[in-house]
Amino acid sequence: MIKEVQAYFKRYYGKDLASLFRNYLILSYTIVPTIHVRDEMKKYRGKIKEKDLEQLAVVKSLGLNF
Repeated sequence: MIKEVQAYFKRYYGKDLASLFRNYLILSYTIVPTIHVRDEMKKYRGKIKEKDLEQLAVVKSLGLNF
């Protein structure tokens, strides 16, 4: 995810702003290993796109709204 965000900001706003956002994300995120959300992923598999499954599972498992 960080690479995607950094590439977007680099493409549209330049490497300096991209680096700032990268640093912000690194300092403010929580790493959740896939093994911790496998049960949550099973509940949503087939209901949403596979590429979004892991992210949704993490959001649901942490009780986040977004």
